[in-house]
Amino acid sequence: MRNFYLIILFFGLSRFSTAQTPYYYTLGEENGLPTSEVYQVKQDKFGFIWIGCDAGLFRYDGVRFKQYNYAKENGKSISELKFDTKGQLWCQNFTGQIFTVKGDSLALFKDFSKQIRVYPQYCVDNEGNVWAATEKYLEKLSANGTSLLKLNIKNDSVTWYDIEMNDKNEICATSYHAGLCEVKGSGNSYSIVSKGMSRELRGRLVAEQLKTGLFVIEEVSPAKKHRIYKYSRGKLEVFANIEFDGFVYKLYEDNEGDVWLCTSNGVYRMDKITGAINWGNPILKGDKISSFFQDKEGNYWLTSLQNGIHIIPNKEMFIISEFAKPSKDKYVSSLTNYTNNELLAGTYSGDVYRIFKDSVLGVIFNTGMVYRNVKKIVPYNSGYLISRGTFGYNESNKEVEIPALKNIRIFVC
Repeated sequence: MRNFYLIILFFGLSRFSTAQTPYYYTLGEENGLPTSEVYQVKQDKFGFIWIGCDAGLFRYDGVRFKQYNYAKENGKSISELKFDTKGQLWCQNFTGQIFTVKGDSLALFKDFSKQIRVYPQYCVDNEGNVWAATEKYLEKLSANGTSLLKLNIKNDSVTWYDIEMNDKNEICATSYHAGLCEVKGSGNSYSIVSKGMSRELRGRLVAEQLKTGLFVIEEVSPAKKHRIYKYSRGKLEVFANIEFDGFVYKLYEDNEGDVWLCTSNGVYRMDKITGAINWGNPILKGDKISSFFQDKEGNYWLTSLQNGIHIIPNKEMFIISEFAKPSKDKYVSSLTNYTNNELLAGTYSGDVYRIFKDSVLGVIFNTGMVYRNVKKIVPYNSGYLISRGTFGYNESNKEVEIPALKNIRIFVC
């Protein structure tokens, strides 16, 4: 299959990404986003983008941000956005209140703030029941908030950390003592089955359901060590061991099957088979990226805890930093495909550059002229025609301008 590489050459922007980071633009307070601290985004079936941040819950239609409130909120910050099988949006704040969106506001589903010290994690199963992982037990609640049952492992006195529904529609939860567990049963009869874990790090366990299976992130914050496990087909295996100066927030698998690691120092691509991490090529290095999401149009939304939302239209689209310098010599006036992995770029100064897939630049034709811009580059036999300037001729008593022949050069590559 033939590969195409689109090079974006912008000038006059307030910031440019590096050669390793795909081209992106940022939604921030200057665009109407009410905060720079964003936790998560989701897209509904109508195409609207929902944003959970420290200022609350917002819906973005591409132009405006609409806020959704609850009159008796204990806290403004909203996270853990989830859609159930009916398309209804769920979310929670950091005080233990879980909400649904109804009409133009938030509706309270359950307030855990008076029962527990730490806000619970939750998930919604295919029948519309809500499962919550609280400090001392797992709780199943009906769609109207009624408690149906509470589960725990005998003598387990430590907080349950997280709860998720896996690709088999089974409820999985994580606990300090038992590691990863499956909740087995139906109706009001359930049991908890531990799948085990080495538990060498003895830290918090975060569950993430990706397309290729259920993953668990084990973290020890003071030591800044992380281990990622993959649970698939009834087997739990170590997927990756991580030691770096930062924190791991989330895992995400995009539509192309690439797995992304969101950290306090940018986003890193992981090999979905081996778990190897490309530490040398981060996206948005230095930024605290809380989540990663790909919308229906293929755009990537990277939420930041300090810089709003970064949007990447295409992960293979880059700014060539050499052309992002404030110099008219590098203003691009023409582009053409050279090989599958290369482009030719003509500039306002008349020079022609070969642009490689890895963004290395080389001048293959230097005009020596001052600002005779390259208007067009056209394949010709084994070389190219380069057009600079125009000349006129008459046709039906009308003057028509075409590239001047004296300014066309042929070079052989």
